[in-house]
Amino acid sequence: LKQERAIVSEVPGTTRDTIEEAITVHGIPVRIIDTAGLRKSEDEVEAEGIKRAREAAKRADIVLFVLDLANNEEGYKEEIEFLNSLRDSIEDLKIIVIGNKFDLLEEDKGEAKKIFNDDGLLSISAKNGAGVDKLKERIYEITVGKGFEANTDVGGKLLISTVREKEALGNCLDALTRAIKCIEEKSALEATALEVRTAIDFLGELTGETTTEDILSSIFDNFCIGK
Repeated sequence: LKQERAIVSEVPGTTRDTIEEAITVHGIPVRIIDTAGLRKSEDEVEAEGIKRAREAAKRADIVLFVLDLANNEEGYKEEIEFLNSLRDSIEDLKIIVIGNKFDLLEEDKGEAKKIFNDDGLLSISAKNGAGVDKLKERIYEITVGKGFEANTDVGGKLLISTVREKEALGNCLDALTRAIKCIEEKSALEATALEVRTAIDFLGELTGETTTEDILSSIFDNFCIGK
């Protein structure tokens, strides 16, 4: 989030309830839910937080499973147990295993690299931001795929999120259809050029290059904007 959203502490178990915030990753809206860490606890409140963490994981499209890279091999037994339990309880689990505190050790050190290598462990530092861009790329690849042709979840189609975008694309298609008809009927070049120009203007509405009063009205009607 690039801001201090919650109070953090070196003491384990301080995160109890879920915390939700929204970001965008290459234009894709992503809602991040931070939860209590999965561990065995006798504390009643923390245990409820862990229960909510499991429920959030079941609803999530992607689970970011965060490890402490500073642990030794013995320190990961509980993490391995919880990771396997998530895989058993969530069908078609999409998971990114993340090793945090990369700033505290060298690239080739740390037991997590050996233990979670098959999971494609991604090393980051929440403190200095190292590796966060790679994490965003991994999230983008899972949600959209490497290029739309490789995306099986959306059938290789571009995603749109508002009625205005749908209308703009529909109007663009109509203008291009008319332009093709002009070419087939050998109409005046000016008529073809006009339809192509119209199509470009509708695409410009999506990219922000074309701004009309109707678009501005729609934005102010649907979004809270400080004036």
